[in-house]
Amino acid sequence: MRLKPFASGEAPARTTNRPLTVLALLLGLFLAAMEMTVVSTAMPTAVGDLGGVHLYAWVFAAYMLTMTVTLPIHGKLADLYGRKPVMIAGSAIAPLSIGWPIASTLSGRLLPRIGYRAPIRGGLGVAACAALLLAFLVRPGVDLWVPQGLTFLYGLGLGFANTPLLIAVQSSVPWERRGIATASTMFSRTIGGTLSVGILGGILAAALLGSGAPAGTVDRLLGPGRDLLPPAVVRSISVALQSGMERILWAVAAIAIAAFAASLFFPALRVPTREQEIAASQDQGTGRGR
Repeated sequence: MRLKPFASGEAPARTTNRPLTVLALLLGLFLAAMEMTVVSTAMPTAVGDLGGVHLYAWVFAAYMLTMTVTLPIHGKLADLYGRKPVMIAGSAIAPLSIGWPIASTLSGRLLPRIGYRAPIRGGLGVAACAALLLAFLVRPGVDLWVPQGLTFLYGLGLGFANTPLLIAVQSSVPWERRGIATASTMFSRTIGGTLSVGILGGILAAALLGSGAPAGTVDRLLGPGRDLLPPAVVRSISVALQSGMERILWAVAAIAIAAFAASLFFPALRVPTREQEIAASQDQGTGRGR
């Protein structure tokens, strides 16, 4: 399948494969149920070890709120462009959310054997290569499996690096400060994500501004009056969007390369064993008792 827009006046051929559609829906429901089951099973242990029973319900509230917020957005996009284009767009980036947890699980199991530095360097290196290939290869007409495969690799790289980085931060502080260290790490990640989304969105807005389209044209393109726009205006906006997305992909590649370069300076540390952590916590408790 190719990422190719339909020509003006050309209607897409409608084909239906109900068994595959039902299978895809069942698989999606299975993954959602499995994820919720894992979270539900792990929560009592996590709360028992870390405390915070009064915040227990917020985990599930945030989970349900996230799913609820995205539904109207997807529904509106489906009304504007049809269900199939929206599902194709989602399928191009969905592999990222599959590769990430797989790699996180594997890196967590490998940490005691190989330490922090190898998975961090390897993961960020894979992410940088995937981001570069995305910037080079994703163009109109490219096969859909290209962004799917590259986003899967990108998720694998981030998953391999994410778990060691978080555990390294937690292991670098005493037990009583691990909650603060974890919260600070997550807060920094949230701030970085917010800033990057704003900056990359500004890049896309600047590309649209440079298209020369009349004021309000983009709003009409997303509304019911899009069919009344002249083809030349739609074409200029399409070219501007393509140019903006190319710049965004190159910016993401630059960020990934910078992260990989920073990982080269990560020290060679070994993961402390359970016995060492218990002994360290007992020593800290003895010191406080004195």
